[in-house]
Amino acid sequence: MRLLAVILIVLSATAVEASAKQVALVVGNSQYEKAESLRNPRRDAGAIADRLRDLKFDVIETFDATVFVLNRAIDRFIAASRGADVAVFYFSGHGIQLFDRNVLLATDADTNRAHSIGELGIDLADFVRRLRTVGPIRAALLIDACRSNPFSFDDTVKFMRRISGDRTNSDKNYTRSAVLSRGLAPVAIDKTNSGNTEFLYFFAAQPGNVSFDGEGQNSYLVEGLREALANPERPFFNILQHVSKYVRAVTRGKQVPQLVTDWTGTVVLGRDIKPKVKYLNHASRESDRDLTPTELRFVGESNRALRYLNGDFIVQESQVFSDGVYEADQETRNRADAIGSVNGFAIDYDIDRDGRDEIIAAYVMQTQVVLEFADNGVSVLDRTCLPQKDEISKLEIGLRDINGDRKPEIFLHFETDAYGWGTLCIMEYIGLSGGSELRRRNTFTTWADKSPFRILLYFPRAGAVTIGNDNSIETCAGSNCHTRSAWSFDGRFFTRLLDQSEPPSPTEAQPFEDHADYKRKVAPYKH
Repeated sequence: MRLLAVILIVLSATAVEASAKQVALVVGNSQYEKAESLRNPRRDAGAIADRLRDLKFDVIETFDATVFVLNRAIDRFIAASRGADVAVFYFSGHGIQLFDRNVLLATDADTNRAHSIGELGIDLADFVRRLRTVGPIRAALLIDACRSNPFSFDDTVKFMRRISGDRTNSDKNYTRSAVLSRGLAPVAIDKTNSGNTEFLYFFAAQPGNVSFDGEGQNSYLVEGLREALANPERPFFNILQHVSKYVRAVTRGKQVPQLVTDWTGTVVLGRDIKPKVKYLNHASRESDRDLTPTELRFVGESNRALRYLNGDFIVQESQVFSDGVYEADQETRNRADAIGSVNGFAIDYDIDRDGRDEIIAAYVMQTQVVLEFADNGVSVLDRTCLPQKDEISKLEIGLRDINGDRKPEIFLHFETDAYGWGTLCIMEYIGLSGGSELRRRNTFTTWADKSPFRILLYFPRAGAVTIGNDNSIETCAGSNCHTRSAWSFDGRFFTRLLDQSEPPSPTEAQPFEDHADYKRKVAPYKH
């Protein structure tokens, strides 16, 4: 008998740290009590576990796992997968199809004693449902089912009748071809309950067909994976294409993998997710020549004023657009002024975790500071938070995940000449509206018809802002911090805890239920 192998890869958005959180559960079941023992699962699982460790995964592994041991390992894995960028589940052992459900068997699986599918091992549909509850961004299941049901026809029929409550003597639903079916059942992506998760299923063989054992120490599938993962910097789609070609070649077309997916982005396993900051060229003092990359960084960093957003962020950047308090000392400022000036900065980071970097840029356009957001070839200008009239003198941006979905929110703090204490605005990226139409028209950067952000909090008396480990927020403005405010965050909305200032006027924003609520309460009154 041959094995079933499943790889599950989940990408979620990053938290405070910039490096990716990667966890894995690896299971290899060879020695079965009531089914034929298998030759390769332990070796296959061991090879995958070693390769994942090479890619800096935290690996949980178990071999010849009973139902109890398997469930304990899965519980640990589900808990570890919450908030992970990449979570991998690999199972190697017997797999069967019961009704329309795929089941991965524990070593003590016994159809004569079990009263539910869960007592045989892993109900794949139930496992995916549990995984969905922890909110992964992407899930990829690689399934390698080789042979048919290892249990006898009679034992399987008794079990199926037991769990379905069928007390009839009719065998019309229990034909030998249906009960002892080859391969696994087809899997469709459930769009009604998938939430924000994108799923990918990669079958080593087409539904109803089987995969082969291989002639070496590993299955053909694992041989192809080991070879493809030797170059892990390639996108995961390219790795699967390599594996598919390998399996087709070594089996001379007798085993044809199948891919089912709704993935929309590019994923690289083991990629360290790091933001990139670049400064936008303005001019050199000597001539109209562009500044070199080294000059740009030196001048841009000398124009920083990281003094308002306090706490742990994935990345922070700021610029002083008029005279004010700088981060650099005066000597450094003088040297920077002699070289030239910059027009602003841009942060490249995969905010929505689709495998592609988005770009957030803040720069001066004519006399106004604008915020530009670019995603997948579409670039829009947005003034959701920024004032319509007053000129911004300082702007600071920080990225931090505050709702646990590994997609960072965007913290803006800006000062204007008209309002000196500073304004705090926290935005959640919800996507570009009409991006496909803009892409088809091949337009240049344009003003957004609808903001790509949902406002979580807008407060124009912020002063210094401190973000706690629990994502609570406290602001402190005025001499001796005579104006303080504080909020707690429940994962979606902020709740005001403290306000020692004057009673808020219509321009003093409260937490918002949605973007429309923000527009009703604040947008008409902005400076």
